[in-house]
Amino acid sequence: METFPKTVDEAVDVVLSWLSDEDKEFVAANDFAMLHVSLGLRIRDQLGLHGGSGALLKDAAQIARRETGRPEDETADRVFMADNASAVTLRAVQRRLRANAPERLAACGPAGPLRPAQKSSAVSSMTLRLGNHLREPYC
Repeated sequence: METFPKTVDEAVDVVLSWLSDEDKEFVAANDFAMLHVSLGLRIRDQLGLHGGSGALLKDAAQIARRETGRPEDETADRVFMADNASAVTLRAVQRRLRANAPERLAACGPAGPLRPAQKSSAVSSMTLRLGNHLREPYC
């Protein structure tokens, strides 16, 4: 049986290990929604979110609840889906990358849609690895 990360923080470490320095800059600089279709799919598939990692799903549900201010709800946590957990994980990846990013990426904020910018050299490599959904960075 494959071992999957049990927490979002552990999952972020795994995702960052997949990415080159160029890819990390690209992920930090891009719109969450665009990345969720590509990198989010890899997170769901390779981190056991389709049934292999109940602990990761539970941790992601707790984080989502804290971030949205929802009260504790065991039923909602049990039905928290892989797609939701990959979104929480991807936002955590972006937050960590942006916290450690060069000053020019600081304007990107913690996560979310950003303003258009010049195309990164990482676009082509990320597009090949993550899918053709990627366009150009947003910050």
